[in-house]
Amino acid sequence: MKYLYILIICICCAFTSFSQSRGSDVPSLVMKGYKTNFPEATKTQWERKGHIYQAEFEVSKIEYKAHFDETGRLIVFKKAIPVSDLPSPVLRTIRKQYKGFKIGNVEKIQRDGKYLYQVELDGNPNDEKLIFTPDGKIASQETYW
Repeated sequence: MKYLYILIICICCAFTSFSQSRGSDVPSLVMKGYKTNFPEATKTQWERKGHIYQAEFEVSKIEYKAHFDETGRLIVFKKAIPVSDLPSPVLRTIRKQYKGFKIGNVEKIQRDGKYLYQVELDGNPNDEKLIFTPDGKIASQETYW
């Protein structure tokens, strides 16, 4: 019985590092920044990770994720895009360096006015998750999210 209590406490602690909500726990400054940047957003779910608020939502049936700081400033966002929206240099890099891989999910990231492209490549037996600059270079310093 003692071990059961310890297990329950451990599980509860694991879930306190982040919290999810529909928005009622999101500070008004964050909500204001969110609504300013994405006024047409629907189906929003929030998750807090430390001092960052992450919103997952849709705009015109396109999936988005956005990170806001506690003041409501938009830090970064990404949205799902079709493969056809990838810049030609990115497609050339994939064809040249990842022959035999199929392009899976593609997302366009915007941070500080700059764009990146996050791409899942389905390979056999290994998959790759990469981030590209618009000129087709792999942005190895960027973290896939």
